[in-house]
Amino acid sequence: MNRELAHRMKNVLTIAQVIATQSLRYATTLEAGRAQVAARLTALARAQDMLTDGSTSNADIRDVILKAMTPHLDKPDRLTLDGPSVMLTEQQMLGLSLGIHELATNAAKYGALAVPEGRIVVHWSCAAAQAFRLTWREEGGSAPEPNVGTGFGSTILDRIVGEYFGGRSELRLEPTGAVFTIEGQHGAGSGAPKT
Repeated sequence: MNRELAHRMKNVLTIAQVIATQSLRYATTLEAGRAQVAARLTALARAQDMLTDGSTSNADIRDVILKAMTPHLDKPDRLTLDGPSVMLTEQQMLGLSLGIHELATNAAKYGALAVPEGRIVVHWSCAAAQAFRLTWREEGGSAPEPNVGTGFGSTILDRIVGEYFGGRSELRLEPTGAVFTIEGQHGAGSGAPKT
């Protein structure tokens, strides 16, 4: 049990170190960097809460998304979740939580959550051999700002999140809003990105 706790702590501290270093590297001001580090560490803490609240190191994808989205939603009907029950590993929970946090933050600043009529639809599906696909789509918002899609947040979305699923992820900025996809595997056999 002590070894498992030490392993989890090491993983969390490594992620926290990367968050702090990269957030400050891409920040335009020290205050902006501090705010980004604090927000990302809060998202990491919420994901960690899910791990410590449960009796296992797995969680259902719906719970992970809801926990990451709740601070960003003014009304629950602005989020639609569509997909089967999928159990995510500890690493996938952490990666997806950070990704959803980045997407929701950008949606609240620039996208679908910045306007009253905007909505977000998250759909996921599973096929044979643990194949997994998730799509985040913003609807009813304005076109994304040109500066959205640069910096460490886009690095998290375009390169890091997909690796947690043993696959790839991509953020596209379309006229109707951001579209984010993950293609990979769920559950055992996928893991943390190589740093």
